[in-house]
Amino acid sequence: QENGKQTRRSRKNVGILILEEDPMIRELFFQVLSGKGYRVVTAEELPSGLEKLRARTFDLVIVGSGSDELQGVDLVRRVRKMDPETRLALVVGEGEENSSGLLGTDRVDLHIRKPIDMTWVVNRIAEFPAKARRK
Repeated sequence: QENGKQTRRSRKNVGILILEEDPMIRELFFQVLSGKGYRVVTAEELPSGLEKLRARTFDLVIVGSGSDELQGVDLVRRVRKMDPETRLALVVGEGEENSSGLLGTDRVDLHIRKPIDMTWVVNRIAEFPAKARRK
């Protein structure tokens, strides 16, 4: 790490799962984060996202605002049960800040507000320490 931030070399060890229904937003996250060197995997729906979570370990899961609120709450509970150390980010649109039981709790590590500022997102993710690698 360099000044507390991840270097490009260390980013390749950071796995990020993007669970977002909107293909444009999903692709935006994928292009920007993979371009910064992160290992990015995407899923459009909750079932495929959970399948990918069972198959491998992720350092961060980003849940899009297009995800049904109950599915988002369910996903957070399942992720926390599967791996309490996985960081969680929630994308929220204008007026959605208080509509979810997830905001303002310690269950979500990062709230990404729309319109999405990818520079801000990349900087916040870089501040997360990578989880210890499992054997």
